[in-house]
Amino acid sequence: MIKYVRNIMISNFEVVNLLDGVQKVMDFSLTIGQNYFPVLDNDRLVGVITICELLATHPNRIIADAMSKEYVVVSAKDSIWSAVNIIEENNADFLFVIEKGSLVGVVKRTDLLVEISKYFDPLTCLYKSNYLYYQAGKLIKEGKEISIIFIDINNFGQIDKEYGHARGDTVLKELALILKESIRKDMFLCRYGGDEFVILSTYSERQSKEFSIKLQSMVSSKTYSGEIELGISVGIAGGRRGTTREEKPIILVRNLLNLASLASTQAKTKSNKLHIEKYLNIESTA
Repeated sequence: MIKYVRNIMISNFEVVNLLDGVQKVMDFSLTIGQNYFPVLDNDRLVGVITICELLATHPNRIIADAMSKEYVVVSAKDSIWSAVNIIEENNADFLFVIEKGSLVGVVKRTDLLVEISKYFDPLTCLYKSNYLYYQAGKLIKEGKEISIIFIDINNFGQIDKEYGHARGDTVLKELALILKESIRKDMFLCRYGGDEFVILSTYSERQSKEFSIKLQSMVSSKTYSGEIELGISVGIAGGRRGTTREEKPIILVRNLLNLASLASTQAKTKSNKLHIEKYLNIESTA
């Protein structure tokens, strides 16, 4: 579900030694087509040398004279989402992967961004649910309370039948944009699947309910694809932290998502189309 750095890192790469000559490494770079090299000193990572630094240095010098000691590392156990944050924060083109103190791989920015793109929904340009699992797990590990707001479009199947799938897709895109504009900075939004969307927050049950009511009003106040009226059913789970937690945050998140999904189904039978799941069949709550 969540990929880690070890799943996408490059393990087959060349390294150079601190005392290697610049001309030797330049020739090597042109031969194999690798434009950056980790620099080792007795198998210990001490720097990085790129083709730009090689070109800017006299060919008779050694790598120690030309290399940069500024490089960014990541653990093989880190998620790809963490790696994206690290590479963006440092404006880096690649990350060196360290495991048990040793260099074991390289992650390139281009490869990382290609991998991340797989977790975007192409229709709505929202993240898929994998992103939600990552953010929720991160919040739980930080000791924060989480709530899941599960959104289901009312009678969307009828919209598809009456107006066609192309119009239905337009409705989904327009709703996604409204949801994206409605969420606050401390919330995370994804398309869960079909006509379902999920919002993750650190809100209490009461705050989640207040936000959901406002969101329902905003959604129903607009028309979609020119003339289609829309309503949403909302299920809420979480926001009531227990005294214990699951050992694995992913289990807690999965259970909360399931509860919120069931709550949204229950909400369809209510006049206000909103239901908060009170029954928790898991050992700990968010």
